[in-house]
Amino acid sequence: MENRRCSALIHRPAVQQRLGAVHPDDFKRRSPFAIRQEKQQAVFKLPLFPTTTIGSFPQTDQVRRLRLRLKKGDLSPERYEVAIRLEIEQAIILTRLAPASMTSIRRASPPKRK
Repeated sequence: MENRRCSALIHRPAVQQRLGAVHPDDFKRRSPFAIRQEKQQAVFKLPLFPTTTIGSFPQTDQVRRLRLRLKKGDLSPERYEVAIRLEIEQAIILTRLAPASMTSIRRASPPKRK
């Protein structure tokens, strides 16, 4: 329990500084909704009903090993960040490739019997 209270992985001075700089005016909108909506649409070009992902994604064995090494102190936070970003990039690439490979698998499947 004491380790958690003092952990640099959990308690970051930079976060505390940013939190201390928050002012009540930061919670007030600077422009009306219609203007914000127009600006957001110009930048993000979202569809009428965009979908989002909420919750956790499955973790690969490699991601779990990286987290364990970080927790044990065998891996620096900087190296962890680099390694985890690479794992995420690989997962995204595989996710993008999967629909194409599934299409080719479906095409290669024998026709259904009647």
